[in-house]
Amino acid sequence: MRRLRRFVVGALILLTAFVAFRALAGSLERRITARIATEAARLGASARVGRIRFSLLPPLRLSGVVIEKPGQWEARFDDISVSFRPWGRTGLGAFGRVSIGGATLRLPAGLELQLNPSVWEVDSQSSAELQAPVGGLTLRASTGSSGGVYDLRASQLQMGRLGQLLVEGTPAPDLGVVDGEAHGEGSLRQSLAVSWRFASIGAESTGKAIVTRVCTPSRNEQ
Repeated sequence: MRRLRRFVVGALILLTAFVAFRALAGSLERRITARIATEAARLGASARVGRIRFSLLPPLRLSGVVIEKPGQWEARFDDISVSFRPWGRTGLGAFGRVSIGGATLRLPAGLELQLNPSVWEVDSQSSAELQAPVGGLTLRASTGSSGGVYDLRASQLQMGRLGQLLVEGTPAPDLGVVDGEAHGEGSLRQSLAVSWRFASIGAESTGKAIVTRVCTPSRNEQ
């Protein structure tokens, strides 16, 4: 009888803890979904999440994520899972491990970029480094006098293992190994000054551009 009582008490404690955890998880899931929609709206885009789940392993998992700007571009992510740990490539600190189970980016002019499943390490300094299926790609975001500062660096990046580019449904030639960097300053919501230098398969591309947000006039302005 004593063992049965202990078992019942233990089961009730576990059930209470589970209910409390799910209540907290539900609140976090709603907040994360709202945050994704808010950040997409700042870029003039819309976002929807097919399913979001906050649990123990992995702590956060999203599936069916779509971010788009109708008529311009669309990004689809099959599955995204996020876990956290107190160490990373630079030592101790706040690091996140982001696993993306495949993604598709559709652009104008019939361009489509299909990305293979990948793993990224993200730190508290707003930088991300590709860990798998290959290394050699780093993204970093910071703040400067003119707004946001964005840097992308590729070092011996094997593009064929990262994914493939399709033009009107036809695979484009493999770019081979890519080296170079891109730098942007400004606002993603308004105007962004971009410069780049990349080398691949014996050729080099350099240039500068100003990327501006095209606003669609409202019905009252038309």
